[in-house]
Amino acid sequence: MCPASCRDLALEMACDYVEGKLDVDTMRELDAHLGHCPNCMAFVRTYRDTSRIARDALRTEVPEDCTRLVMDFLDKKLPK
Repeated sequence: MCPASCRDLALEMACDYVEGKLDVDTMRELDAHLGHCPNCMAFVRTYRDTSRIARDALRTEVPEDCTRLVMDFLDKKLPK
């Protein structure tokens, strides 16, 4: 099992790590840690997969006729 410091580190940095927002030295240190800590690596993979799944779920194309209906409605309701 991962020690508390690993969990704390992963929770604090997972988002920035996955999004590539950490400075180069911190990324290197975290990459080195992940290379020998399977629990933290699993956490980061799960975090990355969850983020990807959520983004993919939100990518929905609205049919053109639906968009037209909404725009027509807004044109009628919004003050000009």
